Amino acid sequence: MLTGYLTATAIHKPQTDTNNRGEPVYGPPVSISCRCQVKTQEIRTPDKQVIKADYVYYVRDAVVPGDLLDGRLVQLVEEWAMLGGRIMGFKAVV
Repeated sequence: MLTGYLTATAIHKPQTDTNNRGEPVYGPPVSISCRCQVKTQEIRTPDKQVIKADYVYYVRDAVVPGDLLDGRLVQLVEEWAMLGGRIMGFKAVV
């Protein structure tokens, strides 16, 4: 259903752990279909910080805050659902 809309690719590196210094450790990079839009906006993170985000990625594969998309840190993820409630993708703000 999203094949015609997701016309680009992004490199997704999921955060798998943190090292002994508290720095994130990422898994191997995976190429995923996406649509990337330049959109500067202020968002409120789950820990109530207001930050500036410059890109929005629409993807079919699940991503979570803390992952990397094209080397950019994912700050916020929203489910992209159909009217019936079925999840068809995700909106990732980076």
